[in-house]
Amino acid sequence: MNSISFAQMLVVLVAVAVVISMLLCYRSLREARDWSLTDASSEGVALTKTDTAGNAIDGAGNALAAGQVPLTVTMMKASSSRFIALVGTVAILMLYVGFGLASSIASPAATRSPI
Repeated sequence: MNSISFAQMLVVLVAVAVVISMLLCYRSLREARDWSLTDASSEGVALTKTDTAGNAIDGAGNALAAGQVPLTVTMMKASSSRFIALVGTVAILMLYVGFGLASSIASPAATRSPI
């Protein structure tokens, strides 16, 4: 029966610590009342208030006179670029942890790097 080496125990400990830290982050974000992933991945967009025909109107709903500045409202809208950045960040994190674990496993047992 082979005994477990210190390096293997260290790799398992790091992997478990990463999983536990991710679960703690997930739990703390789920319990937060004023935070949501939707808001975090949204960005403010200035929109002009218009009637059903698409003409700019003022706050009371009246058509604007020539040269009058239209009323703009800033709303939070979903941002696909922020979502892509989030997915990319998670993918890079997984690659970083995966290659780090592979290097940690192979490093004590071999003279060459697995990467």
